[in-house]
Amino acid sequence: MTEKSDHIHRVAEAPTPGKQYECLLNGMPLYEARIKDVMGCWATVEVVQPIPGPHESNYKSGQTFDIRVSSYTFQEKA
Repeated sequence: MTEKSDHIHRVAEAPTPGKQYECLLNGMPLYEARIKDVMGCWATVEVVQPIPGPHESNYKSGQTFDIRVSSYTFQEKA
């Protein structure tokens, strides 16, 4: 017996689409990003600007990709 099941998981502290955040991974600030979409455990982000530091060269303004929301901390930008 097989049942179709859509996995929908909402993260309590998920970022809000359209808002801009500083995104931190394991406490390390990586980039400021605009949240394009949130799809359960995943979010599509667009890098606004990389944050100076050891990972700065890994990100470019305008770059868009998906991230696992629970792996990041989001600090909303005013």
